[in-house]
Amino acid sequence: MRRIISLFSSLLIAAGLAGAMATATFATTVQIPTVSGPFDQAPRIVFPKVAAPNDLVVRVLHKGDGPVVHAKDLVVVNYLGEIWRGKVFDSSYS
Repeated sequence: MRRIISLFSSLLIAAGLAGAMATATFATTVQIPTVSGPFDQAPRIVFPKVAAPNDLVVRVLHKGDGPVVHAKDLVVVNYLGEIWRGKVFDSSYS
């Protein structure tokens, strides 16, 4: 069965690329970008005026209530990869 998940995965790909591969923390006091917009359009990302975190930071933007995705399931995603306060380097929207 085909499952479709709409996902804004721009959330700190830049932090991951900056060398934060070893640890992941959940965003509590760390300032990370805010993401807004409807699921069927490219998200609007607003970066804070601070440097990117050194470690990978995770924040759930919208927890779905659909079926759990398992190995070998087909998952279709929309994504936007943007460097911290920089340019978009990849997007499924364009």
